Amino acid sequence: MKLISNSPERVKKHVAAIHTSGELSLLERKMANVLLLNAYDELLTKPTHTLPVKHLCAMLGWDDSNNTERLQEALRKLNSTSIEFNMMEDGKQSWHVMSMLSYGNIEQGICTYRYDEYLAKRLYDPEIYAIINIGIQQRFEGSYALTLYENCLRYKSVGTTGWLELDVFKKIMGANYPMYDEFKYLKRNVIDKPIEEINRVSDIQLLAEYKKQGRKVSAVRFMIT
Repeated sequence: MKLISNSPERVKKHVAAIHTSGELSLLERKMANVLLLNAYDELLTKPTHTLPVKHLCAMLGWDDSNNTERLQEALRKLNSTSIEFNMMEDGKQSWHVMSMLSYGNIEQGICTYRYDEYLAKRLYDPEIYAIINIGIQQRFEGSYALTLYENCLRYKSVGTTGWLELDVFKKIMGANYPMYDEFKYLKRNVIDKPIEEINRVSDIQLLAEYKKQGRKVSAVRFMIT
């Protein structure tokens, strides 16, 4: 059983694992990162990984370690949420889809989980990845803010995400509610509020720019410093 130390931890996270279809809550997204960090060194050598629930909750910055039902719900959501490789077409020709976790269990204070073999290989040796700082992750209070933060990190060195068509952006963010078909609500809840939080609590600063087609906004990009 691999234990996580109290020192600041960072995890390599493959772009495809960041570009996840479906909306994750803040707890679910944080859990996905913590579980990956815990399993990372043994992704290729062990099919099953374990983590004490108390350590899991400490890394999440979550003080309700007795609420196993909520943790079970989070594992269930990760098991049913798909990862699409090549959603962003990072120079690849093939397409794959799989669940974020293939198995999850909480019993006697231990969280046990597994990844699909193909996914484990991609997560361990990513060609393109972002570095997620678990300590900074604990500061986030909004799911959209953490999602946007993760998706912008890999572009930090080039300073911009490039243009994202709104449909692609909504898919990446898991912004699936019908209200987000109206741009003013998408801008308020999925762009402006997350940017404000990212600029306040994280190690990067974002500024959104918009492209119009006629009178309507058709794409967004994020400038990163």
